Amino acid sequence: MLQVVPSRSLLRFLRQSATQRSKIKHDKAVKDGRMAKHRVLLAQDIVLAVKLYGPDPAANPRLRTAIEKAKAAKYPKDSIENAIRRGQGISSSGKPLENITIEAVLPAGVAAIVECQTESKLRTLTEVRAVITKGGGQQSPTQYMFDRRGKIVFKLGDVSPDTLMETALDLDGFIDIEGPEEGEETEDARASVLTEPSATKAVADAITEKLGIEISSLGIEWQPSDVVELKEDDPSYDQIQEIIYKLEDINEVQDVYVNI
Repeated sequence: MLQVVPSRSLLRFLRQSATQRSKIKHDKAVKDGRMAKHRVLLAQDIVLAVKLYGPDPAANPRLRTAIEKAKAAKYPKDSIENAIRRGQGISSSGKPLENITIEAVLPAGVAAIVECQTESKLRTLTEVRAVITKGGGQQSPTQYMFDRRGKIVFKLGDVSPDTLMETALDLDGFIDIEGPEEGEETEDARASVLTEPSATKAVADAITEKLGIEISSLGIEWQPSDVVELKEDDPSYDQIQEIIYKLEDINEVQDVYVNI
């Protein structure tokens, strides 16, 4: 039988083609990942604008701007409408969303709080509990190891952290300031203002009105008061990371807080 042996040039071509296909797939995956992240940020901007100033773009300049940015990025119309609904606490199907908080102890005694927004409480509870128990954790009270705090993240722009601090100190409900990160570029610098939960929006409005700086995010968070020291080489570290990743993959999960 005659055996056909590929020439060196053909083999080189095949190897180059395989390399090029691999690179194209990699580049596409990176591009798709960036696009998905950008769309998440667009949706978050819309949700935040609605929560702050209401769902009517005509009366809410921030929402109007967020919608214009989303449209310019070819963000689908139904996705924009869903983001507006979420800002009002309504699901894409029109049902009211219910906020639920699940407390758990993970491996190595790490405390966790999982906050969800769902139209099906039972389904979400079942999914979250399954991830926690399969990962070696168990549902148990943990709120006493955290403090409830409002957190407003500001884009500083030309405003210095000292100026932000001076302004915030005069406001009722102000607790502390975090950031910006050391070495962060001025135009990208962000600082977080911590408040009593009930004072969060009032503090945010007062600072934006006085300093004219933009709010990057706003919410109520759980901050650990009792921190567990856990090194990355600890066997439990990867277990906890895996639990957090799987929890964050559940659509209804909004935030996962741990005391490490």
